[in-house]
Amino acid sequence: MSNTQVYPNDILLNITGASLGRCTIVPTTLETANVSQHVTIIRTIEPISRQYLHHLILSPYGQSMIWSRQVGVAREGLSKKVLELFEMPVLPLEEQHRIVQKVDELMALSDQLKERLNQASETRCQLANTVVEAALG
Repeated sequence: MSNTQVYPNDILLNITGASLGRCTIVPTTLETANVSQHVTIIRTIEPISRQYLHHLILSPYGQSMIWSRQVGVAREGLSKKVLELFEMPVLPLEEQHRIVQKVDELMALSDQLKERLNQASETRCQLANTVVEAALG
């Protein structure tokens, strides 16, 4: 079970099934955990930002690589050998940090826009209900 033990800041990548390609960084508050054979643990040796690697895996580039190299007909999956052959661009650490910062800024903006759209949709529904009630009343 030692090769399935998860440590804080590990990157977990789902390597089988419909959730192939889902990825997360283990929180630093996690005390102990293990993964099943459906999840691989990524621990970097080279100096690379975990957040950068996480964003890279979730990017269209990373997801394309994952889905184009999956094997299996009935159930999608990635083998250890296939995973070892992935080519991931490793940029200088300063550039990795800049990319992570920019992606985080854009994700925050995206979240704000989603919230505004949800609020606008709720307002539109309330307005439509008010108009209908006024017309019937």
